[in-house]
Amino acid sequence: MLREQLLNSIRRKFPELRPEDAFVLPQWFVQQESWVTDSVNSDSVAYNTAISLRLRGPLNPSALKTSVDGLVQQHPILRSIVRPLDGRLVQIVVAPKPVAITFNDLREFGALSSRESRAAELALADTRELFDLTQGPLLRAHLIQLDTADHVLALATHLLFCDDWSTGILVKDLIAMYRAALNGAPLPQRESTFQYADFARDLENRIHSGVMEPQISFWKDLLEEGPSVEYLKPHKAREIRRIRPAACETLLLSEDLTRALKSLSQTERVSLFMTLLAGFDCLLHSYSGAPEITIGSCAANRPRADVEELVGRFGNDLVLRVDVSGNPTFRELLRRVRDASLTAYSHQEVPFGKILASLPKSENGHFDSSLQVMFIFQNAPKETIESSDLSVEKFPIDAESAKYDLNVWLRLGESLEITFEYDRDLFQPERMKDILAGYHALLELMVQNSETRLSEVRLSTTMEPDRKSVQRSDPPSPAISNDSIEKKLIEIWEGEFARTPINVAADFFELGGDSITAARLFPKMEQAFQIKLPLSTLFNASTIREIAKIVRVARKQDGGNSLLVTIQPLGYRPPFFCFHGAGGNVLIYRELSRRLGSDQPFYGLRSQGLEGEKPFLTRIEDMAAVYLDEIRRVQPRGPYMLGGYCMGGIIALEVAQQLCAAGEKVAMLALFDTINWSKVRTDSPWSEPYHQAQRLGFHIRNFLLLNPRDQFKFFSGKLNVLRRRSHVWRGMLASKTSANSENGSSESSKLAKAWVLNEEATMKYVPRPYPGVITDFRPRQQYARYVGPDLNWEKIAQGGCEVVMLPVFPAGMLMEPFVKDLATELSTRVEKTLAAFRSSECVTSR
Repeated sequence: MLREQLLNSIRRKFPELRPEDAFVLPQWFVQQESWVTDSVNSDSVAYNTAISLRLRGPLNPSALKTSVDGLVQQHPILRSIVRPLDGRLVQIVVAPKPVAITFNDLREFGALSSRESRAAELALADTRELFDLTQGPLLRAHLIQLDTADHVLALATHLLFCDDWSTGILVKDLIAMYRAALNGAPLPQRESTFQYADFARDLENRIHSGVMEPQISFWKDLLEEGPSVEYLKPHKAREIRRIRPAACETLLLSEDLTRALKSLSQTERVSLFMTLLAGFDCLLHSYSGAPEITIGSCAANRPRADVEELVGRFGNDLVLRVDVSGNPTFRELLRRVRDASLTAYSHQEVPFGKILASLPKSENGHFDSSLQVMFIFQNAPKETIESSDLSVEKFPIDAESAKYDLNVWLRLGESLEITFEYDRDLFQPERMKDILAGYHALLELMVQNSETRLSEVRLSTTMEPDRKSVQRSDPPSPAISNDSIEKKLIEIWEGEFARTPINVAADFFELGGDSITAARLFPKMEQAFQIKLPLSTLFNASTIREIAKIVRVARKQDGGNSLLVTIQPLGYRPPFFCFHGAGGNVLIYRELSRRLGSDQPFYGLRSQGLEGEKPFLTRIEDMAAVYLDEIRRVQPRGPYMLGGYCMGGIIALEVAQQLCAAGEKVAMLALFDTINWSKVRTDSPWSEPYHQAQRLGFHIRNFLLLNPRDQFKFFSGKLNVLRRRSHVWRGMLASKTSANSENGSSESSKLAKAWVLNEEATMKYVPRPYPGVITDFRPRQQYARYVGPDLNWEKIAQGGCEVVMLPVFPAGMLMEPFVKDLATELSTRVEKTLAAFRSSECVTSR
């Protein structure tokens, strides 16, 4: 429907166009509309990008021309135009046209060094020319001859259509086509039914349908409060400029330091990018004293295998905000950076420009991303190009314009190359050299002692710390697995990491895994096992063996036999596990999970015996042991977050006890309207009638708290509860009649039996002192029979009991609309608890 409306609008407004395809252009950049509607007065030129190649050997100009034209034919994105339409930018793919190749002969232009300098000037000039995005073409070509068998091919395009990953594809395709044309063979064509237009349409549909609203909300919340300090103070006042002149300073780390940084990353279970980012965050903190560092980065954003070979704008800017307060050690800072990075990459699909456009404008009327620094690890795949008659290598061109105060480019070879591309109006070269030297010294300090605290860092360009010898650990010997899931994972990992063999205990980060690797690896694992594996899986399961356990649980669930129910698998936080009540099912938590949002993975544990294959459990301790085995398959290590409503809170308490006894960490134990039922006394004959009267009264009082619209929601929810309970009552009635005693295997009978046995187990369970903190979510008033000092958790919780009173009466906190209050309070305390837990981890790790 959206596409048909779009095409009709194009036909009405642009009748001269005969589009082969049309789609809404994703808003990757906040200012991209000005590039189309007012390109002369925009900063569009700053986003031109060059692909410059040195071609040594005999060159056939005709074959080269054929291959350049072949690129435009092969990749529709290069033969498209952009037009504003109904408040949106629409990209239209049109018929291919031959590419005009400009030619310059510099063979008479003095010495070779002079010719090379002149070639760089000509190539750079190509990037200074505006692209008319409304008319095209989007690819320019310039062939510069340096000598008889020495040329430079300078291709220019625009970042709106071609990201860094795409340039590698273009170079690879260009050479393949050139070889074919040289030999008179047909140009190789990629057979793909999925094109960039399909990707863009799918993205637009998901944004339009609201599916991506949680991701959009995440970025809005993160960006609404930008940094209030300048991390690197400029030597002159800032000005609003369309083009920022750039300069560069480069440092090549030694191979020893590069290996040491890799080793540190493996030891701390982070990627090399995260280690380098942690060092840079520390650097900015040392210069500015800011308690939080917010910088930008870029994600490849190619989550599907069928987009890996497509040319187009997929790369998306991200914001990485890291808390550096509390004087953490380098080790603790690495953990914080890992959390922030994985969180950001879990939300990388939303076009960054769309997020910025939804935020308020700054005082000068411009959108402001609040980003001063971009930190980019250039690890897009680059093919090694070999030819017997023509060698191809990159021809370097200096930066012409800066998009931010400072761009940090990281390129990994045998050694790590660090390039500072900076705004030369704001910073002097000596200042950048000083900062680069400080970064170098800080990285040296990190690999020497990861227990160094940030307050101990003293930056000086003359600082030359004594380097301790760094032992490079050999990879573990391969472990042979007979497990079919592990075997398949080994096959996938070996293919993706391009190394063999890989141990089932090898860590993703120790193997050199990063966000790019994860973006390619996870879709392949999901496709192989037909399950959803969120990127946050790497928080707690980063080896083949651990991921295999998660796959087994997911497969078991698909078969309907697992006690673990995946209610919401996505999100960056540790998963939250909630346990069934007396009814045995976990449907009661569906609305709570939805209210907690897409950032919080949520699992439920249902009662054993309902499926009919295993017996019912009659002791809380036995239930906890079985459920704990299920939990560990999803989350092998702590910190764990547990909770439960009514009886579910009792099970959660026992699971927490068993985890603590096993030496595991429990970050949160949340009890929802749960009391110590072993202490309940109902001696009075009036106790039960009064209790039932209170139940009715509380239902009525919850109803009266609401406005008419919410009253309808609440009433509908109560009807659904009654419908579910009717099956239990039917089973109880059937069990008391001899005529139906043989029907014990019916669904109603099983539900009734589960209810009776679960209630009995709850009443018999006597809680032991718990060494941790209990968060007790209570209704505003409790049933009379459940009031008393021994019925609550203050005496049980040795670590303290935090009481949270909710504005609801009993039997209402998990129902709409009251559940939103529970979700808000729970989410706040989860964040607070995890922050405190990370802080305590920093202290205990010393």
